[in-house]
Amino acid sequence: MPAKHMVQWVDRLLAGEEGSEIVAEMREHYSTDCSLMTRISAARRMFMAATPSAKQSNRHPSLKVSLDELKREADRLGSSHSCSEMIRDFLKADLRTMYAEWRRRPHLQPGCVHTEAVQRIFAKIRVLPANMDSFRAPTATLQECIAESEDAKLAKSETMTSIPKASEILSKAAQVLERPDDHTLSELIVALCIASGRRLGEIASPRSHFWPMALSEDVAHRKRASGRGNCYNDIDVATLDRISDTEFVMLSSGHCLSRQDAVSLVKKSPVTNPYTRQSMTGKTLQRLVAFAKDGSMSSDHQLSDESGREHYAHGVMFSGQLKQTKLKAPPPYAIPIIGVTATRFLEGVDNLRARQSTDLFKKGQSEISSLYQSNARKYLNAELPVFRKLHELRAFYASCVYKAFDWKRLSEPRVVMYILGHQNMNFFVNYNSVQLHGLTASYGEFPVHIASHNPREGRMSLKERKKVGI
Repeated sequence: MPAKHMVQWVDRLLAGEEGSEIVAEMREHYSTDCSLMTRISAARRMFMAATPSAKQSNRHPSLKVSLDELKREADRLGSSHSCSEMIRDFLKADLRTMYAEWRRRPHLQPGCVHTEAVQRIFAKIRVLPANMDSFRAPTATLQECIAESEDAKLAKSETMTSIPKASEILSKAAQVLERPDDHTLSELIVALCIASGRRLGEIASPRSHFWPMALSEDVAHRKRASGRGNCYNDIDVATLDRISDTEFVMLSSGHCLSRQDAVSLVKKSPVTNPYTRQSMTGKTLQRLVAFAKDGSMSSDHQLSDESGREHYAHGVMFSGQLKQTKLKAPPPYAIPIIGVTATRFLEGVDNLRARQSTDLFKKGQSEISSLYQSNARKYLNAELPVFRKLHELRAFYASCVYKAFDWKRLSEPRVVMYILGHQNMNFFVNYNSVQLHGLTASYGEFPVHIASHNPREGRMSLKERKKVGI
């Protein structure tokens, strides 16, 4: 359907025309329930991103008054109050983020739930104009779309996508990243997608950032106890049980070694971290030798310090996760790198950024993706015909990562949820239809305690809501 119809519908919504009338017209253009749902969502996004004329509006007339009330309440609560911080973020948000967060009921966060004035203001807030209340698909359409989606998932899961030579695909990506200047932007982007599992938009966007993963970096994310309780040896109980509270050192990965372990390690060459398989050098090695020799150690039992932190060879830190409409961007997290070392991957990202236009910062995310999507897909279909779409590279990556790294007792859905940055495990069904053959890569244990990363942290549970009467 011509794009001009979508523009016309949005203009009519901005002018105040009833949303249900626009939906009825859209129904005539789209034969399937899911296509209608998709276009309604797209039109709503266009509506919220629009700059209305003098006779148009994309905000409820009472919104400004409510926001002014919120600002006054935030000032009254003071800058140190957790609810005040939420309000300030809410007030600074663009309309789409504000609308999405308003629907999540942010005033029900633990820091705000007992603040009566905030509860009262949020109870009467209306973000979009009244005509948008009816701009939604009928319940029957939603139900049919859900059924269509389930049928599509069933059809997809009936046949596994066989990848006959997985190691050759990783080798092809490695060849590109070893000499990025000799390859096109499309080849480079596809190689980076394979190695990191990120979406094309996340690789191509200059707003995404990747940097070395210090092995001690994950320790900061854990809620650690004191003494021997600090040790992340829950997969090696026998080792933990024989470590004395006064005679252990902690590796940068969070695992602990007894002095007996240290004596055994320093006799080997090279000396390697038994949990991450990485060589120990510099101050880390010196401290290990001293501990093995006479038991000397730092007061905090740390084997390495900030100045001498080791970087993990097959992982990087990543920020810039897409599909996150929130007041605050999700925190950076560590992701595995396959096929190449982290250093080679980061050099590839640097090469891509150097070759991209500086005007990209002025473009929206969809514009950035569209610049590279077509050529990257043509290259993918020509060189790696086993993949039909670029998004299928994420399923390949997820399957490779689960098999090439040692995740101990963690299930595949939990690992995939973490490495792809999902908020729950419901998306796993979209990534479990790949069957790998010929994968020879093996990277040992990934040094991040995934079980401690909870994307739902900070949200009130149903039990907590009942306790406060909401």
